[in-house]
Formats: sequence, structure tokens, C-alpha cells
Amino acid sequence: MADELRPATWAMTVPSAWLAAPVPPVRRDDAIDILAMRAGDKGYSIPVAYGVRVLAVADRGLLLEVDETDATAIATARGNGFLLVPLLRSTR
Repeated sequence: MADELRPATWAMTVPSAWLAAPVPPVRRDDAIDILAMRAGDKGYSIPVAYGVRVLAVADRGLLLEVDETDATAIATARGNGFLLVPLLRSTR
């Protein structure tokens, strides 16, 4: 896996339990944006990460390629009780 990562990036697993919505149909190398929201806070979300590359998808979660900023933002959002919403980014 380390050989597949771009320079200055890390692999990070986002467990399904952290997600507020199901993962859209994604494939390896798709890009997703991630929003954070609190359960019950309708209409309020915080952008967390943009254009994060999908490395793998499983029932247990997503394996993502992240940089330092994205990893910190995802972990901080989750540490503050937010759930994550993955959005598939258009490739057009």
C-alpha cells in the first residue's frame, strides 16, 4: 500500500460507523468530498476535506489517501462528535 501513495500522503481508514450517510457508489481512484454534521442538526454541515482519493471500499468503511490537513480535519471532526458525509466528486 505504501508504494501506491503519492508523496506527502497517508492511507486512512474511515469506518462505516463514522458515516452519517451510506457511501455513494465509488471505485478506486474516485475523488470524494467529506462534510461533517451532528446527528439531528438538519441543514447544518461543515466542509472537512476536498478531493480525497479513494483507495478501497469495504463494508467496514473507506480506505482513503489523505494529506496532513485532511487527516487532521477528519480526525478532529470525529473527535468532536461529528458524523461524516462522503460526497462523490464529478469527474467531468
